[in-house]
Amino acid sequence: MSKGFTLVELLIVMAVMGILFLIVGSLSLNSLPKSQLSAETDTVEQTLRRAQAKSISQQADQAWGVHLSLTQMTLFAGSTYALRNVTYDEVHAFQTDITASGLTDVVFAFRTGETVNTGSITLTAGSTGETKTVAVNQAGRVNKQ
Repeated sequence: MSKGFTLVELLIVMAVMGILFLIVGSLSLNSLPKSQLSAETDTVEQTLRRAQAKSISQQADQAWGVHLSLTQMTLFAGSTYALRNVTYDEVHAFQTDITASGLTDVVFAFRTGETVNTGSITLTAGSTGETKTVAVNQAGRVNKQ
């Protein structure tokens, strides 16, 4: 009787280990886009709430809003994005695989925090096609859906 493992036994163990690494690797690769999408959705929600809070608190003595393009968003001071005071702009670029669609501008009324820009903003992870939505109603409520 010899002590040790045969070549066949070692190959079987290596094959099983390889299969396990492939499974774990593919699961972790799918979780990265999901976590990026969740993080960007949280950032959009927080930025909208910051704009509303700045409007209510009368910061810089003007209304505040958020402008969204396909790959970034801008927190701005002013009644419209086109007429904004660029001194106050805060630009956030979305992570590489994330795009935004839906509402492009949400401006919160000075002092009240209400908005006429109602609807939803949809963020999409390009690699998985998964989406997350942030809704804004007339009272200025911001909710993830």
